[in-house]
Amino acid sequence: MIQTTARASRRVPRHPTALGVAVFLVAVGCGESPGGPAGPETRAPPELLGNPVEGEKAFLTSCAPCHASRDGFDLAAFDFTDFDIVRRALAHVDSATGRDIAAHIDGLRETPSRRTAAPFQPDGRIRGDRPAHLPPVGDQDMEFWVDVFGTTGFPITDAAQLRAIDPRDFAVPFAMPLWSIEGSEEDWMPDNALPPEVLDADGGALGSAIAAYYGDTSEARLVHAMDVFETATTGPGRLCWRQDPVPCFDARRWMASLGGQHYLRVGDESGIPAEVARVWWDVGESAIALQSVASSDEERAEAFRIGASWMWLAYSYQPEAFREPAEYMGTFLREHGRYRMALFAALRRMVGDGVAHREHPDQFLEDGRLAVRRSDGEVGLAVTEFVFGHHAARLRAGLPPGLDTARARDLVEETWAAARAYRFQDPTRWAAVTTLYDEVIRLLR
Repeated sequence: MIQTTARASRRVPRHPTALGVAVFLVAVGCGESPGGPAGPETRAPPELLGNPVEGEKAFLTSCAPCHASRDGFDLAAFDFTDFDIVRRALAHVDSATGRDIAAHIDGLRETPSRRTAAPFQPDGRIRGDRPAHLPPVGDQDMEFWVDVFGTTGFPITDAAQLRAIDPRDFAVPFAMPLWSIEGSEEDWMPDNALPPEVLDADGGALGSAIAAYYGDTSEARLVHAMDVFETATTGPGRLCWRQDPVPCFDARRWMASLGGQHYLRVGDESGIPAEVARVWWDVGESAIALQSVASSDEERAEAFRIGASWMWLAYSYQPEAFREPAEYMGTFLREHGRYRMALFAALRRMVGDGVAHREHPDQFLEDGRLAVRRSDGEVGLAVTEFVFGHHAARLRAGLPPGLDTARARDLVEETWAAARAYRFQDPTRWAAVTTLYDEVIRLLR
């Protein structure tokens, strides 16, 4: 869970002595405590800080472009120390202005969390999280499955039961993006401002949308900004269409941070909409694309890990919104022994009727194929029967508008080919599966 510290008191503007400034700047060079919440000993004495009013002005002009918060909320809410704030500010302003900025941030502090907190972690914890010198305990993948279904088998017979499962309720065995890790890309904190070509695209539509959101921080304004960002960065010739994935990743992470901070401010993350989660998913896709510019196997593995964590984060809020044509998330999960998690993701999306299904009429058939392919001997036959039963029930209500029946039959045949691995487990049950398969093919003619 996110750790908090007591509320810091507001700073009274003072003029530091020359000796005090010297001492403070020495402290700046070595005062960071990576990952830990700042305690009283890492707060600068009030007389060494500057003027918060001037600090707010300086932050807006010199720092805000790279901080989606605009006002420094991201520094205050995640307990960057006074030393860290000045140290970071010195890249843009002089030391006196840096102290003004630190005073401004101190005035925003409420109950700051650890800089290395993962603020949107499902169930608020990492499954199997233990000190680094101790080995993990148990089969965390199977523990996840048993938490969800209450058994190592697959007991679901009704799609409504599966649809009612909220992925946010269950801990996963890896961390969602942490808030800030300097020198790393595995965090929420943007490294660069949004590029002018994105802000100015389509007559400055995104710049205007973000300014409108800052003037009225409603969810509707946020969602509009996310939609405009999508238009400004995708499509031929646009930032995320071109071959270099780095600026696309940076821009998407900036917008992701804007969305994340909105829900941290309001204190309610229960209904994060698909438009916001889509940007989080896209950060994941961009991160995986960073493999193309990685210089080592370690960097490639890091890019895949970053991508998969952003994707699961988005999926956990909107399990019916994102398809996996390249199986990035599923491949990462299975390569790291998370076979049942990958199976759950396909099954949970299959029974939905969300954005992915509305945009892709064959989505449920695609997910059925993934589910059967991702199954194992213990649950394979039960999953196969459920998949074909769900397909038949869905098609009895009529073909989805726009469904390509030839492509749909190909997906069903591929699913059937994978399912045949389970045909000897229970002849009676396999006969029932065969009947359902025949019905699905008939309904697709």
